[in-house]
Amino acid sequence: AALFDNPYAMSYEAFRAAIQAEAARVRRRVAGQTLTPYQWHAAIFNTLWAGQDGGPACRYDFNDPMGEQDLTKPMVCKLLKTRSGQCHSLPLLYKLVANELGVECWMAYLPNHSLVQIKDSTGTGKVYLELTSSRVLTDNNLLEAGVSIMARPPGKRNSSIHLLSGGEKALTAAALVFAIFELNPAPFCLLDEVDAPPDDANVGRFSQLVKEMSEKVQFLFISHNKATMEIAQHL
Repeated sequence: AALFDNPYAMSYEAFRAAIQAEAARVRRRVAGQTLTPYQWHAAIFNTLWAGQDGGPACRYDFNDPMGEQDLTKPMVCKLLKTRSGQCHSLPLLYKLVANELGVECWMAYLPNHSLVQIKDSTGTGKVYLELTSSRVLTDNNLLEAGVSIMARPPGKRNSSIHLLSGGEKALTAAALVFAIFELNPAPFCLLDEVDAPPDDANVGRFSQLVKEMSEKVQFLFISHNKATMEIAQHL
């Protein structure tokens, strides 16, 4: 028996069909494209959270975000019906849709919320990004919150970004910029000697990523590295 009346309750069949419908929206938006796992994650976010396919977008419910007054707040069934969710239902819906699409990701649970963890664009490290503050985020303090970035290169289990080398910090910053451009492309991007701290192997990876993204974004970069200059179309 249910412990309380849930006006958003769904049968298993209806819930399953709703998740499949969300996944179908993502497939339609990227039909005909060959995507990397990282690009699939951008497609999921742009479709379900930004509504770039013209469909309904999911929104964060800042009113009673922890569900202390309304027990239906953390439930995905409510999110599916109202397009309004919070720090538990939104990541869980993302995970369910990613599973339906065969895209790999993980749920990470913290004391007051949960989040989705994905592999980085190289497929070797892991990265997640979240807004943070000394209290639960609301619409009153959203713009005052900091940004917590966790980057974990292969073979390292660092507890802070400050433990990364100069090259790893530079690549982490570049990864954040490129991730923003994946979600919300701009006409051009100016990079000033971003390739100076990394070693030759990582400069090669950086250059390859710039070359791939240059199909959608015009890059203007200042560099003294021969490997980076080799990918330029104009010097």
